[in-house]
Amino acid sequence: MISIPSERTLTLQLPALSAYLPVVVPYVENAATTFGLGREEVLKLGLATEEIFAFLAEAICCGKPLEIECRSGIYYASVTFRFSGTALNLGGLNITSGANAAADGDLGEMGLLLASRAVDRLQLGVGEDRRISLAIAKDKTYPPGEDLLPPLAGGEAFTVRAPNTEEIKEFSLRVDQGPAAPCRPLFFHYPGKVVDMIASGEYEATVAVAAGGHVVGGLLHHYRTERIIQIFGPFSFSAANRDDIERSVFEACLSRIARRRVVAVVALHGLPASLEGDFDTLGRLCYYDEDGRAGEQKTFGRLLNEDPGATIWTAAELSAYLADEYRRLALAREIKIFHDLGETQTGASIFSVETLRDRGNAILRPLWPGVDSLTNVARHVRHLREEGFRDIHFLLDLGIPWHAALAPALLTQGFRPETIIPFGGRADVVIFQHHAS
Repeated sequence: MISIPSERTLTLQLPALSAYLPVVVPYVENAATTFGLGREEVLKLGLATEEIFAFLAEAICCGKPLEIECRSGIYYASVTFRFSGTALNLGGLNITSGANAAADGDLGEMGLLLASRAVDRLQLGVGEDRRISLAIAKDKTYPPGEDLLPPLAGGEAFTVRAPNTEEIKEFSLRVDQGPAAPCRPLFFHYPGKVVDMIASGEYEATVAVAAGGHVVGGLLHHYRTERIIQIFGPFSFSAANRDDIERSVFEACLSRIARRRVVAVVALHGLPASLEGDFDTLGRLCYYDEDGRAGEQKTFGRLLNEDPGATIWTAAELSAYLADEYRRLALAREIKIFHDLGETQTGASIFSVETLRDRGNAILRPLWPGVDSLTNVARHVRHLREEGFRDIHFLLDLGIPWHAALAPALLTQGFRPETIIPFGGRADVVIFQHHAS
C-alpha cells in the first residue's frame, strides 16, 4: 500500500521479504528524483536502500511488516525504515566495518558498509514501543558561489528583516568570502543550498540591509532540539558600524523566537566580540590546520528562560568535571552515576560519523550500545586518523543512560570533555575531543 500524506512525504508499507527488492529500490529512486536529487545522488540513495532492505529482510525482520518513508527536505532527501524488533545487530553500519567482511564471507555486513558510505547522514532510534527507526539522508549537490562581491563602504543606515532569495545568496557569499574561520560551516560556500535550507523550514535567517540594497550583516539559526536554538553569526560586513549591526541582527533574531518554547540559544562556531559578554562560555574546541597548527574556538550559550533543571546520567569518571561545569554555569542538575552491575550485553555497538573532509573534521555519535564499545572507539579513531582527519569529536547525550557507559572508553582512547550543550539532546550533550598523543 502506498499513501501520500503530504506533498513532501511518501510512505510504502510491505513485508520485509527479499522478493520485494525490485519494488523498493525504484520506489526510493523515483521519489528522490521527484524530490530534485541529481542522478548520482539518486543512485547512491538507491544503493543504500538496496543494501539496508536486503539486510533487514534476510537477518532482522524477515517477513515482518516494514514501513519505508521517503521525505523531501528540499535540500536533501531522506529514507526512513521503521520496523519492530527485540534484537539488533547492525554493526556493519560502522564505517570501520567491512574491511575483512568479504574475506570472512560476511557479505551482509559488507553491504551495510556500502550503504553507510553512500549517504551523508545515518540515524538509528528506538521508540518506547520498541519500534526501530533507521534513517538515511542524501544532500543535493549545489554549485559553489563564485561571484566576487564588492567591498562595502559602511556607515549607512540599515534595516533588519527576513531576507528574500537574492539577499540570502548575498549573505552566504559575504560570509564565505569573509575572514577564514576553521570551523565555519561549509554550507555558506553554497548559496543555493542556504536558500533551500531556509525554504525547508529547518533554518531561518535575519539580515541587515543598507539603504543601497546591499546586505551588510546577518544571522542564520535553527532548532538544534525542541528546546534550544543554534545560531551561526551574527556576521557584520561593514567595519564602520560593525557592533551596531551585530547586536541589531541578534536582537531581531531573539524577537522572532521570543514566543516559542525555547530554553536556550547556543553558538558553537564562535561569536563576535561585541556579544561575548551576553553569553556564558560553554567550553572550547581545537581545530588543526593541514600543517598541524592549532586554533581554539570558544563555544557559547545563553538561557532565554529560567533553567527548568534536568536529570543527567554519567560515569563516575566524568562526574567531577560535570559537577564543576554545572556549578560554573549555574545549571541545576541531578547527577546520577551509571553503574555496570554485570548485566548481559549482546551485539555490536554502532557509531554514526559525520565527516567534513574539507575541514579535516569528523563528528561521532553513538547509535546503538554493544559489547565492543572500547574496541569500537579505538577502531574509529585509528580509521579516521589514517583517513587524514585532524579533528575528531564524539558527542554523548547525558539523558540516555547507556551513553554514560561510553565515557570510560572515550577517556581511555584519548578523548577529553570540552563543551557542554545544555538541552542539546534528551538532556545535555557533552562534546569530547580526541587529543592525539
